[in-house]
Amino acid sequence: EYGGENVSAYEACCACGAGCVDLVAGWVDSDGDGCDVYADKLLCTASGDYGIGWNMLWNTTFEETAMLNLTARDVCCVCGGGTPVAE
Repeated sequence: EYGGENVSAYEACCACGAGCVDLVAGWVDSDGDGCDVYADKLLCTASGDYGIGWNMLWNTTFEETAMLNLTARDVCCVCGGGTPVAE
């Protein structure tokens, strides 16, 4: 049981790793950064927050770097997005 709900952590948490695929293969943000860059540079957290690699001095947001009306929070498993898949 996860978070007091009647679902497993696997079902509730796409960003937990296994069981998730990025929503749009090959997606990049307006700066040309894909989910791999968000992961490598720690730009986001699994809960969808800004990671320690995100510099607030950039004065920008996930929403401002969206492409195809999608943010890293929507697309990237590492940022809490993605699509769950059955194992």
